[in-house]
Amino acid sequence: MDKLLEASASMGEDAFVAKVPKAVSYDWTHGVDETTGLIQSGIDLYSPLLDGLGLLHK
Repeated sequence: MDKLLEASASMGEDAFVAKVPKAVSYDWTHGVDETTGLIQSGIDLYSPLLDGLGLLHK
């Protein structure tokens, strides 16, 4: 996670956002806490399904 955050750090900076074409949505740029929450909500949502299918490795 740290490597991902480091690699994408500039994506939230004004200089980067200014270069993004207007047709491209950049609302996916979040801070650490919001990104962690989004990942956790996906885990919470899909874990029971994957476990029920026998695809979740514990």
